[in-house]
Amino acid sequence: LVRIDPAAERVAAQGSVPGYPASLAVSGDTLWAVATPVGGGAARVVRRDARTLAARPGTALGGGDMPAAGAGMVWGAAWSGRRLTGVDAATGRVVRRVRLPRGIPAIAVGGDRLWVALYGRRPDPSAGRRRGPAVLLRLRAATGRRATAPVTLRGRPWDLVADAQGAWIRAGYRVLVGVDRGRPARRIRFASDIASPALAPAAAWVQTTSGLARIDRSDGSVRQVAVSAGVFPSRLVAGWGSLWLADLLEPRVTRIDPRTGAVTARIALLR
Repeated sequence: LVRIDPAAERVAAQGSVPGYPASLAVSGDTLWAVATPVGGGAARVVRRDARTLAARPGTALGGGDMPAAGAGMVWGAAWSGRRLTGVDAATGRVVRRVRLPRGIPAIAVGGDRLWVALYGRRPDPSAGRRRGPAVLLRLRAATGRRATAPVTLRGRPWDLVADAQGAWIRAGYRVLVGVDRGRPARRIRFASDIASPALAPAAAWVQTTSGLARIDRSDGSVRQVAVSAGVFPSRLVAGWGSLWLADLLEPRVTRIDPRTGAVTARIALLR
């Protein structure tokens, strides 16, 4: 694990987990990290101090590889599983379990909402039924109970991101769907494959084959931003007035000016 100081643009702390770190969630001063065993087996989520990355006591969140934190809770789900596990972020104890009718490809917390994507119904040839649509559930992050009606998604859902304003999700290789509060759901189709959406207060971002695309969250307009930042970009995050891009083939993070697409820093992760 690596913590980057965005002001100094350098590695501020390093830590480790028992296995391969796969995904992260932060709640207050606690980091929750998914640890995938080196020799195989079920992933588990462990607690670390968000500043020092030192181990913290508390019950590990087992059986999940998709953590999402907010509203005093940390929620976990196993990819394609049907159960949400809710952990009290202060104590690390499991306090909620929510059973869902279909497999879960992605979860995210934004503000007081827990967003959960569900796959479409499986086809049943013997009954002559067709595959139903996927849905995006809107639950209360503090309890896991339904907050408002679900949103129907045409296409296969994955890559879900959320903030206090709403959530955006990929629904297929070239489609991005945005559900912001007070606005109708937006379905935006791109001319090429997309990957790794990210959210800022005014815009949603997504990787395209030609760089990055900026989607204005107020009117849905799309602007392409040419970026040459890596060999095999794998993850995009917005924060501290910048875009941050990770690469599967390079042990570094690239900082990008969202207005121009210019690379402003390349931060090595190994020291």
